[in-house]
Amino acid sequence: MFRSSSPPLGIGRWLRSESGSAVLLIVVTTFALLWANSPLSSSYFELWHQSVGIDVGPFGLHLDVPGHHVGDSRLVGV
Repeated sequence: MFRSSSPPLGIGRWLRSESGSAVLLIVVTTFALLWANSPLSSSYFELWHQSVGIDVGPFGLHLDVPGHHVGDSRLVGV
């Protein structure tokens, strides 16, 4: 009998639901709070000061990750 290695469709459907995404948000927020207040907090705060960029010839785009995205999304109310 053939068995698929892909995750069950129920998980993806549940995460796209309002309650599933709320649970995911609570879990990730809890993880971030525990990480930021643990002895490993220096690595958490280093993440907030990382920079990612791309250069094409004389042009470049560089952003702090995830600082720029979080701040910008708060400004537009997303």
